[in-house]
Amino acid sequence: SFFHFRFRFQQQQQQQKPTRAQNEAAAALQAATTTPKHHHVEEEEENEEELINGENGTQDFSKDFDTDEHIKDPVEERRTLAERNERLQDQLKALKQDLALSRDDTMETPNDKIHRENVRQGRDKYKTLREIRKGNTKRRVDQFENM
Repeated sequence: SFFHFRFRFQQQQQQQKPTRAQNEAAAALQAATTTPKHHHVEEEEENEEELINGENGTQDFSKDFDTDEHIKDPVEERRTLAERNERLQDQLKALKQDLALSRDDTMETPNDKIHRENVRQGRDKYKTLREIRKGNTKRRVDQFENM
């Protein structure tokens, strides 16, 4: 009767709660995985005549990958603060001389020796990066992999 009806009503509500939670979770998942319409960017269509290269109708996209020499790399023009400021350069030289006097050569590691030799020859990480960036991408990748 009344208690039986109330018990059944409570059971139905408890069964619907997981369903509501599942529906909300599904809606949240769908909202998270779909991109809203206003986020899509429409690209301009190019004329087919611009894409066709020759009479056989083949398309040539290789022009985009031929060379990257015309791209100006900001790293090549990067200068450290010390390079830009002569007073700082003088201070750094004086500090290097002071440190050289207090250096203990018996505690020098093989990496220290390599670094000292690289500095003596004028090589540093910026110069190495500039050298790697010269030339085409394939050569740069090969050079990087061979390091």
